[in-house]
Formats: sequence, C-alpha cells, structure tokens
Amino acid sequence: YKFSYKQIAEITGKTTDIYGVASALVTLFLAASGLGAIPTLLTLILGGLRDLQITMILENVKKNASGGIKLTINKVEITKHQGGRIVKGVGYKLGGISTYK
Repeated sequence: YKFSYKQIAEITGKTTDIYGVASALVTLFLAASGLGAIPTLLTLILGGLRDLQITMILENVKKNASGGIKLTINKVEITKHQGGRIVKGVGYKLGGISTYK
C-alpha cells in the first residue's frame, strides 16, 4: 500500500509528529484494505517509522511533497496450544515500511 505525504497531511494537518503520522497510516491502511481494527498495527508502524528518517518524513508531510510512504502488511497464521488443544488464528505483521518518490 502506498500513501502520499498529501494524504497523510489531510489527516494530520501540517503540524504533526511521529505518532500523528503513524495514526494516519493506520487510518489509511484500514480504509484501503477494508479490514477491521488491528490492535497491534499502530505499534508495528511506529516501530517501522523509527527506522526511517522521521525528520525528513515530517518535513515532507508539512510541504505536501511528492512521494510518500509504502507499507507492506503480511497476514500470518498463528497456532497456539491452549488447554491441551491447538487453536489457530490470524495475525498481521509489518512486512516493510519505506519511502517512495
């Protein structure tokens, strides 16, 4: 999923911080994917943003610069042993986060 700096700025306004950008990305991702709330998604995205040049991202959001942020979210099957039974579920992991021009 690709989200432009302009889309992020429309949600956060021109004055924002890393938490505002992460929250905007969660909102945009959930709207684009059609998925319901994913409780750990904000934490995953925050962790991924910390690996990027956040100062540059914040400046680009303020300027509505061209480009944006690309997110890859992977759906994974989770298997747990609970009460002597095997319980399967679905989880989501951050596959990657990067910027694009």
